[in-house]
Amino acid sequence: MIIMILVLGAWILGTINQVTAAEQETAQFYHQRGFESIKKGQLDQAIADFNRAIQINPKYAEAYLSRGAAYSAKGQLDLAIADCNQALQINPSYGAYINRGVAYRSKGQFDQAIADFNRAIQINPKNAVAYLNRGVAYAEKGQLDQAIVDFGQAIQINPRYAEAYDNRGMVYKRKGQLNQAIADFNQAIKSNPRLVEAYFNRGVTYYEKGQLDQAWADVHQVQKLGFEVPSDFLEALSRASGRKR
Repeated sequence: MIIMILVLGAWILGTINQVTAAEQETAQFYHQRGFESIKKGQLDQAIADFNRAIQINPKYAEAYLSRGAAYSAKGQLDLAIADCNQALQINPSYGAYINRGVAYRSKGQFDQAIADFNRAIQINPKNAVAYLNRGVAYAEKGQLDQAIVDFGQAIQINPRYAEAYDNRGMVYKRKGQLNQAIADFNQAIKSNPRLVEAYFNRGVTYYEKGQLDQAWADVHQVQKLGFEVPSDFLEALSRASGRKR
């Protein structure tokens, strides 16, 4: 399971042009409320609030950026790209390049995605999110060594970046380097004990190593966190271990 990270727009007064102080405050209110709705998974409500913010200030780059993130989360990738394009025309920020790159990656347009992540890194070479997402694009292109380098760079910038450890572990697993994969999943869990993907990925890796008790322990941890384990994996683990679910 590959993890991508989107960037939400922050409130930056410098991008507010030709609006009154009261209009700025109102646009900020709608943007902030939309931001909170995204975090709750209320994407349609978020988009409605970002629409209001943009109606008040059509030059509000961060509102386009955040609305594009909501569209991307809904799978409406062309709308997400259009919003990123608009944000980039107003303010060519690394966040807009990251989000457009994520949308291109989701469309399978890996070279365009990598180009955007490159631009984000040029703007902000210390942004771990850009390296993470470029690593994901390289991994999905099959360029696994480049992916490992990028995940490592993200970890160097942020040594507690759980998603970077988890993604690097998945690449090591694809390369058949299962011990290195487990070490990265362990580190991901240490950094974020609620990162369910890391428990599942570690459980699958233990299964592939024949360490079935450890695999069951991770399955139970996934379930404890409130997530379902794919039935085909449960069936395979049950057959291999002789244990019921």
